[in-house]
Amino acid sequence: MTETISTFEAERRLRVLAKSGFGAGLPRRRNDRWILLFSARAALPAGERWNEKTLNELLAAWIARLGGRLELDHVTLRRALIDEGFLERVPDGSRYWTSTGYERYVRFVASGSDAQA
Repeated sequence: MTETISTFEAERRLRVLAKSGFGAGLPRRRNDRWILLFSARAALPAGERWNEKTLNELLAAWIARLGGRLELDHVTLRRALIDEGFLERVPDGSRYWTSTGYERYVRFVASGSDAQA
């Protein structure tokens, strides 16, 4: 069964995660992990393909913007984005791009609260 998370809830929860932190690595709670990965993916320029160096720089900058409470490195984030279907790559890792493969597990949908936010 596919989980559904509203974009309003995702934005709210990301603010909480960034403010409070969640320990080293990725959040343990599945929904929090998906929210973090969805937010990282959404921060990447749409429709582009990146080499590993550029993607690492983009992810490191995104982590830095979230604040110093996170104990997360760009390599762990990149691997999780691929493993969970938020990004795809060619087998040799020379090119990366966004993916919707994660939608087999979770969907992020606009809700009535989104329009009010």
